Amino acid sequence: MKAIPIYLTLGLLFFGLTQIRGSETTITKTEDNKYIVNSDFYTACVTPDGKLRSFKVGDAEFLSSAGCYLLANKKTLGFGKIVSTNSGVLSIQNSQSSLKITFASDGMLWSIGNISPSEFTLFLVLSKEASVFEDEGGRYFKTPVRKEVKRSAWFIGESCLDIDAALETWGPWGEDWQVLNIALPPGEERQIRFKVRKATSEEAAKVKSVLSGETPPTSATESAPTLASKSSAPTPPDLPLQ
Repeated sequence: MKAIPIYLTLGLLFFGLTQIRGSETTITKTEDNKYIVNSDFYTACVTPDGKLRSFKVGDAEFLSSAGCYLLANKKTLGFGKIVSTNSGVLSIQNSQSSLKITFASDGMLWSIGNISPSEFTLFLVLSKEASVFEDEGGRYFKTPVRKEVKRSAWFIGESCLDIDAALETWGPWGEDWQVLNIALPPGEERQIRFKVRKATSEEAAKVKSVLSGETPPTSATESAPTLASKSSAPTPPDLPLQ
């Protein structure tokens, strides 16, 4: 880990900022207690309530304004307070959940645990710009779509977000958003790995083909499963979209 020059550290503190430098990322705490994460490949923002509010790869924003949240018994749960900040890591906890986000230069690893007596569901709501995804079988779909996947890749132009986790996808919800969710029983912990990269030329051609309604040249594209209607989908409660 590279040391931060003393004059830079003092300057950041003077202006109400605290900077934490990991081996591959820089996390800056602003004067309004947000944490801004910068790497060579993406930027992210975590608000004081522990919620990931933005995840951008270049100019491509992968999260909608709903962001991510927890739901239990039809009520939203806060992620809690950011209790510790180590090199490249934010630890967030409340009485019901624990979340550790490890930031690397090419993505992040979430370790989320349910420490409550009841099941809850983690929701990640993607922006409608994430208009194409690829499942673990190499099949491409135009979003929003309802499907269970073990691994997935989400595309905005040439920007790609790989998610290595078993999850359910459904939509449309809100402003035609794609929703991803993972249910956690009491006492269970899950890991979700997010990796960002540039789409390969082959992937970019398939994404363009899907958006234009054509068949990708080298991968059979299934007809999209029946889309979940707003009435039939497991709709989360109305949330303040800030």
